[in-house]
Amino acid sequence: GTPVGISMSRSIEMLVSILGILKSGSPYVPIDPEYPEEKVRHVIEDADLRIILIDDSTEKKITSYSNYKSV
Repeated sequence: GTPVGISMSRSIEMLVSILGILKSGSPYVPIDPEYPEEKVRHVIEDADLRIILIDDSTEKKITSYSNYKSV
């Protein structure tokens, strides 16, 4: 039931990630990497995201906007 953020470029990996999140019973929160920094922070804080799935192309941008670290 924990919401999971997803910020990926459109790809098969994004589709598989969305399906995996839904199968786990959690909602996904899409985060467009092209959003302005304030919008990204607002989405992360408003949805109380603890997990954000990102790919290589969005990693640097999203981790610089938040306190999240990639693992």
